[in-house]
Amino acid sequence: MPSVTSVRMWLRALFHRDRIERDMSKEMQFHLERETELNIRRGLSLDEAQRAARVAFGGVEQMKDASRDTRGTAHIESIARDIRYAIRSLKNRPAFTLTVIATLALGIGANAAIFTLVDALLLRPLPVAHPEQLVIVSDPAQVNNNNVGSPVTDFVSFLLYRDVRAHNALFTDMYASGGSGPIDVKMGAGTDATAEQPRARFVTGNFFSVLGVPAYAGRTFTAAEDEAPGEDPVAVLTYDYWQRRFSGSFAAIGSVMRVNDVAITIVGVTSPGFRGDIVGQPLDFWLPMMMDPVIQPRMNLLNDRGWSWLMMMGRLKPGVTLEKARQEISAIEANAIREHLSGLELSQFDENLEQTPIHVVSGARGFSERRAEYGKALWVLMAAVGLVILVVCANVSSLMLARTVARSREMTVRMTLGAGRGRLIQQMLIEGTVLAIVSSVLGLLAATWGTRVLLANVSSASNPIAIDTTPDARVLAFTATMALASVLLFGLLPAFRATHVDLATSLRSQGRNLMGAARVGGGRLPFGRALVVAQIALSMWMLIGGGLLVRSMQQLLHSDLGMDRDHVVAVRVRTARSQYVGARLAQFRRDLVDRVARLPGVDAAAFADHGLFSGGACGRHVDVSGFIPQADSERQVACDNVGPNFFHAIGARLIRGRDIEARDLETGPPATVINETMAKRYFAARDPLGATVTVDSVRYTIVGVVRDFQSSDVRGKPRREMYLVFNDPTMGETGQAKLSVHVRGNPSRFVGPIRRAIEEVDRTLPIAVDPVNDLVRDTLSEDVLLVQVTTFFGIVTLVLAALGLYGVTAYSASQRTSEFGLRAALGAEPGDVTRMVLGEAVRLAIVGVVIGVPAGLAATRLIRAQLFGVGTIDLPSLSMAILVLVATAVVASYLPARRAANVGPLEALRLE
Repeated sequence: MPSVTSVRMWLRALFHRDRIERDMSKEMQFHLERETELNIRRGLSLDEAQRAARVAFGGVEQMKDASRDTRGTAHIESIARDIRYAIRSLKNRPAFTLTVIATLALGIGANAAIFTLVDALLLRPLPVAHPEQLVIVSDPAQVNNNNVGSPVTDFVSFLLYRDVRAHNALFTDMYASGGSGPIDVKMGAGTDATAEQPRARFVTGNFFSVLGVPAYAGRTFTAAEDEAPGEDPVAVLTYDYWQRRFSGSFAAIGSVMRVNDVAITIVGVTSPGFRGDIVGQPLDFWLPMMMDPVIQPRMNLLNDRGWSWLMMMGRLKPGVTLEKARQEISAIEANAIREHLSGLELSQFDENLEQTPIHVVSGARGFSERRAEYGKALWVLMAAVGLVILVVCANVSSLMLARTVARSREMTVRMTLGAGRGRLIQQMLIEGTVLAIVSSVLGLLAATWGTRVLLANVSSASNPIAIDTTPDARVLAFTATMALASVLLFGLLPAFRATHVDLATSLRSQGRNLMGAARVGGGRLPFGRALVVAQIALSMWMLIGGGLLVRSMQQLLHSDLGMDRDHVVAVRVRTARSQYVGARLAQFRRDLVDRVARLPGVDAAAFADHGLFSGGACGRHVDVSGFIPQADSERQVACDNVGPNFFHAIGARLIRGRDIEARDLETGPPATVINETMAKRYFAARDPLGATVTVDSVRYTIVGVVRDFQSSDVRGKPRREMYLVFNDPTMGETGQAKLSVHVRGNPSRFVGPIRRAIEEVDRTLPIAVDPVNDLVRDTLSEDVLLVQVTTFFGIVTLVLAALGLYGVTAYSASQRTSEFGLRAALGAEPGDVTRMVLGEAVRLAIVGVVIGVPAGLAATRLIRAQLFGVGTIDLPSLSMAILVLVATAVVASYLPARRAANVGPLEALRLE
């Protein structure tokens, strides 16, 4: 281990090098002068004395080198000299330097941008104390869902949370949180302010203490907020909302905001960087769980075991493992549920539990719906940008190789003067490192901008994504590793080739033919051409993958959903907390339908509880006449409540029977229409019309069978669905009135008229009107992200491959000027020379295609899950990719071919 004195000497040698060099020169001069004086005293003349002194002293420079070696900093000083030389050398060639930096910055920036998203969404732990101790006891992806009816384990009721917390002995404590749903917020004590719709969550009073999150200003919640419903009207803001809404004013602490007309006092602000325990979902403030009965008075979320809407998280006690917690907490929760079940419900619960165990997983990264939604797509994109950096390195390696040709004389002279091969390789790698460092800095800046653009593209008002994309230590380490790997990839091989010199031959030819002899592994392809082939093969991968994703996207956007998607408009009118309750709400729906149906160009309008691609889902257990289920799961179907003419309004095709009609709202037995899948499963060859389906003790008569259609998920497989007559005026009181409107012509033209028609009924309610195709597109944000990014990088790799091919073809043509001149002298036409050069370029492209196609087809298995309506081997995509690459090769080599065709005999002679 070096001593403190040695370290001090190293530091002094590194940071005071000039002074040390001057002192060393003075000391050596002193010794020479002293020896000269002694020689003069011995009787020698001045010249003889100086010569004798130098002989006795030895070489001054050699002595200096020996002295530097004893300081132990010779290698560092050598690297420092190489860095200074590299900077001077690169400054002297700005075009080359800027080209390489721009190319590398693109590749490194692309990788940094995608990895930033991967890190922020998939890898980064919550910014809380000891996140590794946190454990989630629910499905971490079901953060916005709830269930009414039979107990489930993906999320829990408030009473179940209390049971589990009371029996828990493994956690220091555990909290619960649930979504607040849409809320209206007015600032200040007055009631005339404009309502805002921020995002909030209800949490138990120990939420912040379990997570270990302190208050930045004011205070957080305490156990006192869990004692009595409605007694603690307080809120804690996120730091971002505090900055955005209150401009970071400390006067906001203690101020009042009205949440659903309930006065709430702001008591604190959380620390910067903490945006909640849900990753990817924006959040503005938290409310105590006990305030739910006041803020949502029509709900009964705290006292109803049938309402499952909460997520649970606990912090492990010291020494308790996740596996132990998984076993015991699962048993505690299951037993707590069983205590309140009996008979058929109990047997159904046990059956479901065997199929789907209770989720008990690490909570270090928090909850996230977005993680499940975008996780696979992000890993696919990481693979795509990995291909991009390989193409970039191959392209830069070609540029470095071309530059070594220009520096061949320099290399020959330096090696002749005694420079070792290792010393030259070090110098070239340092030059590449300087380029990579500058490119990495620019790439990180570009990545910061790129991640924002990507998030803006996939995020929307109805589907916002909020993640912290500030580069952290993991992103910086990844970028540094990427830069180092790039240096090795693009710099090592050219450095070895440039320093592999036959000095005698090179001196005779004055270094002109150094690269002309360069071969790859003794093969027939020149090294530069091999790099071009590699770029084309990698581009082929990208084009095949991008083509498949584009074709898949086309299928998603234009596939047959079983309804007339091109002529349907979806309307959502928020009725929560409005005057419309019970019979008034039912009449309000009918008024909306009547008013919209009278618009010119509207064929039909109908209301529904869930509607088309507008959110919401409902599953029920049913009993079908004449059908004996073998398992409880066979009784489950998806349900929606629909009004008259619903299937006409969405353009669905009735296979048997009729639509729901107005008479079904008033008289007769409750009617229902089932879909084709349900009819086949429950009735097989029997006629379902007139049969009955019992739901929650209500017998519905089947009046029609509709062809399967997708109402929420384009990729979803047909499932058993039934559509109940919407004759219960109490349904939908807490949500929205949803209409489906069938129009003639472009649905976008009807958005304004429909909105105005609804405002004529009631202009105070929030309204959303969208063509169904727009809502479908919103559900495909993951596919949009994949297509946009892979298409962009596919174009980038194609351009880089074209530039590489252009460079190699141009260089090759310039080296064959004599040959072209001789051919012209022998009678070759310009067209013959053009075709010859183009043919050589196309042959290179074909070699790349032959290598790239099988590898690309094998790689498409990685994106199989992202494809819809196309297989991994898709002839149109493959043909288009090959055609584009060959056409690119022709375009890239056309200019060098034309220049070669214009070479005449006299020009060749002048060059010689």
